[in-house]
Amino acid sequence: MNSSFTNNGIAASVENTLNSAKSTVEDQTNSSVFTEIRTSIANAQNSSRTFLNDIQYYDYIRWAVGISLSVFLLFICLCFFVGILLGFFCGNKEELPTKRGSASNVGGILLMRYPYFCVLI
Repeated sequence: MNSSFTNNGIAASVENTLNSAKSTVEDQTNSSVFTEIRTSIANAQNSSRTFLNDIQYYDYIRWAVGISLSVFLLFICLCFFVGILLGFFCGNKEELPTKRGSASNVGGILLMRYPYFCVLI
Protein backbone atom coordinates (compact mmCIF):
# COMPACT_ATOMS: atom_id res chain seq x y z
CA MET A 1 0.00 0.00 0.00
CA ASN A 2 2.84 2.27 0.77
CA SER A 3 4.33 1.71 -2.70
CA SER A 4 1.06 2.63 -4.47
CA PHE A 5 0.89 5.80 -2.43
CA THR A 6 4.45 6.60 -3.45
CA ASN A 7 3.70 5.82 -7.09
CA ASN A 8 0.66 8.09 -7.06
CA GLY A 9 2.71 10.78 -5.42
CA ILE A 10 5.42 10.41 -8.04
CA ALA A 11 2.83 10.46 -10.83
CA ALA A 12 1.28 13.61 -9.43
CA SER A 13 4.68 15.21 -9.05
CA VAL A 14 5.60 14.34 -12.65
CA GLU A 15 2.24 15.66 -13.86
CA ASN A 16 2.76 18.94 -11.99
CA THR A 17 6.27 19.27 -13.41
CA LEU A 18 5.03 18.61 -16.95
CA ASN A 19 2.19 21.12 -16.55
CA SER A 20 4.57 23.79 -15.32
CA ALA A 21 6.95 23.04 -18.20
CA LYS A 22 4.02 23.29 -20.61
CA SER A 23 2.98 26.68 -19.25
CA THR A 24 6.58 27.90 -19.41
CA VAL A 25 6.88 26.82 -23.05
CA GLU A 26 3.54 28.45 -23.92
CA ASP A 27 4.67 31.68 -22.28
CA GLN A 28 7.93 31.61 -24.20
CA THR A 29 6.30 30.87 -27.55
CA ASN A 30 3.95 33.80 -27.11
CA SER A 31 6.86 36.15 -26.49
CA SER A 32 7.78 38.84 -29.01
CA VAL A 33 10.96 37.05 -30.14
CA PHE A 34 9.07 34.04 -31.44
CA THR A 35 6.40 36.28 -32.96
CA GLU A 36 9.09 38.14 -34.90
CA ILE A 37 10.63 34.87 -36.04
CA ARG A 38 7.24 33.57 -37.20
CA THR A 39 6.51 36.76 -39.15
CA SER A 40 9.95 36.74 -40.77
CA ILE A 41 9.48 33.10 -41.81
CA ALA A 42 6.05 33.93 -43.25
CA ASN A 43 7.54 36.88 -45.16
CA ALA A 44 10.30 34.66 -46.53
CA GLN A 45 7.73 32.11 -47.69
CA ASN A 46 5.67 34.79 -49.42
CA SER A 47 8.67 36.30 -51.15
CA SER A 48 9.89 32.87 -52.27
CA ARG A 49 6.53 32.22 -53.94
CA THR A 50 7.13 35.16 -56.29
CA PHE A 51 10.29 33.50 -57.60
CA LEU A 52 8.61 30.13 -58.09
CA ASN A 53 7.34 30.99 -61.60
CA ASP A 54 10.80 32.10 -62.69
CA ILE A 55 12.36 28.96 -61.28
CA GLN A 56 9.82 26.76 -63.05
CA TYR A 57 10.44 28.59 -66.36
CA TYR A 58 14.21 28.19 -66.11
CA ASP A 59 13.78 24.55 -65.15
CA TYR A 60 11.72 24.05 -68.33
CA ILE A 61 14.45 25.76 -70.40
CA ARG A 62 17.08 23.51 -68.80
CA TRP A 63 14.99 20.45 -69.61
CA ALA A 64 14.44 21.55 -73.23
CA VAL A 65 18.17 22.19 -73.77
CA GLY A 66 19.00 18.79 -72.30
CA ILE A 67 16.50 17.05 -74.58
CA SER A 68 17.84 18.97 -77.61
CA LEU A 69 21.43 17.99 -76.89
CA SER A 70 20.41 14.38 -76.32
CA VAL A 71 18.55 14.26 -79.64
CA PHE A 72 21.54 15.83 -81.41
CA LEU A 73 23.90 13.21 -79.94
CA LEU A 74 21.46 10.48 -80.91
CA PHE A 75 21.41 11.86 -84.46
CA ILE A 76 25.21 11.75 -84.62
CA CYS A 77 25.29 8.13 -83.47
CA LEU A 78 22.51 7.23 -85.87
CA CYS A 79 24.41 8.78 -88.81
CA PHE A 80 27.49 6.77 -87.90
CA PHE A 81 25.56 3.52 -87.51
CA VAL A 82 23.54 3.94 -90.73
CA GLY A 83 26.70 4.92 -92.63
CA ILE A 84 28.46 1.76 -91.52
CA LEU A 85 25.45 -0.40 -92.38
CA LEU A 86 25.01 1.15 -95.84
CA GLY A 87 28.69 0.81 -96.58
CA PHE A 88 28.79 -2.79 -95.44
CA PHE A 89 25.63 -4.07 -97.12
CA CYS A 90 25.60 -1.89 -100.27
CA GLY A 91 29.30 -1.56 -100.99
CA ASN A 92 31.33 -3.55 -103.45
CA LYS A 93 35.06 -3.99 -102.83
CA GLU A 94 35.96 -4.35 -106.49
CA GLU A 95 34.09 -1.27 -107.67
CA LEU A 96 35.87 2.08 -108.08
CA PRO A 97 34.77 4.88 -105.75
CA THR A 98 33.53 6.90 -108.75
CA LYS A 99 31.37 4.00 -109.97
CA ARG A 100 29.87 2.85 -106.66
CA GLY A 101 26.11 2.74 -106.01
CA SER A 102 24.01 5.50 -104.47
CA ALA A 103 23.39 3.68 -101.19
CA SER A 104 27.10 3.09 -100.71
CA ASN A 105 27.73 6.75 -101.53
CA VAL A 106 25.17 7.86 -98.90
CA GLY A 107 26.88 5.56 -96.39
CA GLY A 108 30.21 7.26 -97.07
CA ILE A 109 28.63 10.71 -96.75
CA LEU A 110 27.03 9.74 -93.42
CA LEU A 111 30.36 8.41 -92.16
CA MET A 112 32.00 11.73 -93.03
CA ARG A 113 29.21 13.63 -91.23
CA TYR A 114 30.12 11.86 -88.00
CA PRO A 115 33.47 13.66 -87.47
CA TYR A 116 31.96 16.91 -88.76
CA PHE A 117 29.21 16.84 -86.11
CA CYS A 118 31.67 15.73 -83.42
CA VAL A 119 33.85 18.77 -84.14
CA LEU A 120 30.76 20.97 -84.11
CA ILE A 121 30.00 19.93 -80.53
